[in-house]
Amino acid sequence: MIQQLLEFIEKHYFDIPRKKIIKIISHRLEEIREIDNSNIILGYSPEKILEGFLIKLAEFYDYKLSPNFLEKYEKELPHSPSYYENDYQFYRNRKKNYF
Repeated sequence: MIQQLLEFIEKHYFDIPRKKIIKIISHRLEEIREIDNSNIILGYSPEKILEGFLIKLAEFYDYKLSPNFLEKYEKELPHSPSYYENDYQFYRNRKKNYF
């Protein structure tokens, strides 16, 4: 289910308006929570996921983001990609359970 969410974000990040994709991600996170309330992705809001933690979450869940997507995506990040890949920032920005 998480793999599907990451794939969805990668495929539609640039196609769907931000408000709509946030609603869709929120809904999918709720579905994930119903199945497994302890999943680490639940510690991130849809906004945080889109803001840049998608890179580290994809790595954490063994999902490979395409180089074409990463090239476009990294240009939109407010911080350098290394900020989001840093374990300290990854866990510091996580809430115990966002949802």
